[in-house]
Amino acid sequence: MAAIPATLAPANTVKPCPLRAPLVVTVVGLPCRGKSLAAHKVARHLSWRGESAKVFTVDENATSGTLNEISLFFKEGNNVAIIDGMHLARASRQTVATFCADAVFHHLLIEFTCNEKCLQENVADT
Repeated sequence: MAAIPATLAPANTVKPCPLRAPLVVTVVGLPCRGKSLAAHKVARHLSWRGESAKVFTVDENATSGTLNEISLFFKEGNNVAIIDGMHLARASRQTVATFCADAVFHHLLIEFTCNEKCLQENVADT
């Protein structure tokens, strides 16, 4: 069988762009919005693409212990930490943002919201 000409090759074959600095993704929102599921799916996808990602679950506030764990995780050569901040208060979000700015880490905050119908479907699925 002949090789596919380059002009007919799929256009969506893109090489991943390596991160130049560690990335901290903070996932927040009210209960039953799908945060934990999304955090783990993103980590799995990034791992599949060759990045080393880990989900850190935080209950109510981003403790210094969690942030220290993330620092150690990055020192080991890993590059993506996902904070699954179940009920992360605004003050704790600011703590994470300050931590990232001081350590020169990229920071991405994702807030999950949904309407009443979506919420009822999520509750029914659990």
